[in-house]
Amino acid sequence: MKIKIYTLVIFGLMLNLSDAYTQIFKHSSISYGIVTSRILGDNRANLSILPPPEATEAIIGGSMGVYHPGMELRFTGSIDEEDKFRIPISIGYDFFYGREFISEGPNIVNYFLHDVDILSVNSGLHYVFAEIPEAGAKIYAGLELKMNMLNNVTFRHEVDYVLLNDMDTTRSFSKGSTTRFGAQAKIGIDGQIRKKFYINTGFNFGWMNILGKDDKRGELFTPTRLNEMIESDVFLFQIFILLQYKFN
Repeated sequence: MKIKIYTLVIFGLMLNLSDAYTQIFKHSSISYGIVTSRILGDNRANLSILPPPEATEAIIGGSMGVYHPGMELRFTGSIDEEDKFRIPISIGYDFFYGREFISEGPNIVNYFLHDVDILSVNSGLHYVFAEIPEAGAKIYAGLELKMNMLNNVTFRHEVDYVLLNDMDTTRSFSKGSTTRFGAQAKIGIDGQIRKKFYINTGFNFGWMNILGKDDKRGELFTPTRLNEMIESDVFLFQIFILLQYKFN
């Protein structure tokens, strides 16, 4: 008798899991594309690597005050019949870099090269709040939690002896890899371009280092902790354009 009861319970659980699996994949999709990122505000990452001549304090920046390239792979599954609520799971890789050079006469050029790569994993909840049936498009917004793993954090000072056609790396050092936990708000639109294929585009506003700050390491995106007492908040703006394939 007990065996029959256990069998019925297990069968019922399997049916429920099957229904949940079917629901999630009913409006599921996979997307891949490019992302551009910019660090917002007066964060030291946006300052010059070399202090200007008029500076009264030796503040070393990251020279990263531009948009930086990246890529994203995203899986999205719907959790309701109307495809209003979605759960995304994304993996991203972003390449942040700073570049400066100073000439010492016509034959010697000093290059300062600063790189930080970020592997990120994020997930959250999206809500479709508007539709454009004529374009097969849906507009959505959402909140996501994000883990940012900084790696390949390097700084190099290279000297190019132009006449000798020789490049010498005089200094090379790193703050080391580290991980921060943050969050981001997202708004986007996916519009159909042909059957099952869509363009998914939008933007994110993110706070990279809500948890995990380490003041002993200094600022998150600078090459050295010289005259750095704390790790400042890092806010990020991103634009994404993804090619999306919907399974159903």
